[in-house]
Amino acid sequence: MSLENPTSPAEGTPAAPPTIPSLDMRPEEFTAAAEAIAYALARYLASIGTRPVSSAPDPATLKASFDEPIPHAGRGFPALLEALATRVLPHTMTIGSPRYFGLFNPSVIPVAALCDLVVSTINQNTGSFQQSPVITAIEDRVIRWLVALTGFPADTATGHFTSGGTAANLTALKLARDRAAAGVRDQGAAVFAGRGRVYASDQSHFSLERAVDVLGLGRSALVRIPSDERMRLPAAALAAHIRADRESGLLPVAIVATAGTTPSASIDPLAAIADVAAAEGVFLHVDAAYGGAAILSPRLRPRLAGIERADAVTIDPHKWMFLPSELGCMLVRDRSWLRASFGEQPTYLKDSADRADILPDYYREGLQGSRRGKAFTVWGTLLVHGVDALARANERTVELAHHLAERVRRLPGFFICHEPELGLVCFRYAPPGMSAEEQDLLNARIQRRVEAAGEAWFATTVLNGRRVLRVNIGSFRTTEHDIERTLRAVVAAAGETAAELRAEKA
Repeated sequence: MSLENPTSPAEGTPAAPPTIPSLDMRPEEFTAAAEAIAYALARYLASIGTRPVSSAPDPATLKASFDEPIPHAGRGFPALLEALATRVLPHTMTIGSPRYFGLFNPSVIPVAALCDLVVSTINQNTGSFQQSPVITAIEDRVIRWLVALTGFPADTATGHFTSGGTAANLTALKLARDRAAAGVRDQGAAVFAGRGRVYASDQSHFSLERAVDVLGLGRSALVRIPSDERMRLPAAALAAHIRADRESGLLPVAIVATAGTTPSASIDPLAAIADVAAAEGVFLHVDAAYGGAAILSPRLRPRLAGIERADAVTIDPHKWMFLPSELGCMLVRDRSWLRASFGEQPTYLKDSADRADILPDYYREGLQGSRRGKAFTVWGTLLVHGVDALARANERTVELAHHLAERVRRLPGFFICHEPELGLVCFRYAPPGMSAEEQDLLNARIQRRVEAAGEAWFATTVLNGRRVLRVNIGSFRTTEHDIERTLRAVVAAAGETAAELRAEKA
């Protein structure tokens, strides 16, 4: 048999088409399937402004609709399209709606969703350079852009993408823990003998409790300092607490300042806190998962003054950069700290000596070994739209937040709970003749009534011990018209709910 042509057919006989595995698709099949999915999603996006924001499905009915045995024999691609049209899309929370004002889940830029398709198709594991050379280069480039915008030193600073703020905060606090006590990596948190302390405000994210728990410091190690009247971490109280703890024999490990708290998007006084961290010699981490995107805008960036003095920073592009989950990010002032905390190197993943200082193996600089190529989505979106377009969208959400606050101030019985700093406003309906507890129940029911109607979606939270309505503007599609429409729904729900409560009380 000829090695050059081992399966040469008889002259004039056409070659049989190659067979493909049953799990594969021919190019024309993949194109047709992708076009069908794209068409369904395009129709979804076309209706996104008119769809109910929340379908508010009955949980039992929803569970029953997927109560089916595991499919041993597949039903083909049409079954997926049918399920998408009848069981999935009708019951999604319409996150991309201009009247979704919920948690820090933004409308996703369509180009970013298409970039995610590329990421899934090429399926690069960005833990190792050898497994993902081009995406490693892209991640390195995007991280250096963010380093520059944050104001970190270009010669030493770096970072990487994570699944979100929880992973980024955990990574940063591990760096702080490892730097606070010699031998902790090998001997464990027992070297602290229960003395380690991490300081944050009472408005900081719940992931901090998890982080000190996972790191072995114990949840009692997290010291939540009461926030001031603007719901910020007061620098003077922080300094006094650290000094008192040191005098008691405790060991300060880290300070966590927040730029954009989850309840109210307040920004801690970063420069003053950086002064405290420098004076006390304590690692400073800034959790800017939401508010960190302000670095994109020359108008908004001054609100984060002092962030450049941090040791580590969390920024989540899947919040205020309008990118899909899971796309978090952590930045660190000195790359050597990451290598000291995460530098394990198994024999099957040896660095190449000729490029180790040019492009990294990210598995040696963070928690994850297997890593999705998230950087491509950030890079591709910026390549298409540019950072200025995202900055303008951020600025627009802040403008709309101020517009909302001014409108609420003119509504009888409604009160603004804080001056908005970013794109979030908390307010409360507090009509006379009701106790504070009754007003708490009233506001909770207002939220549920608006949600059930599908007109808009927003959350509630607790500020200063009272239940309030929390409206976060996280869509580049939102306009003043959407604000007015939502306020009409809130006012109507407030009147109906207050009447119900008074009738229940009578």
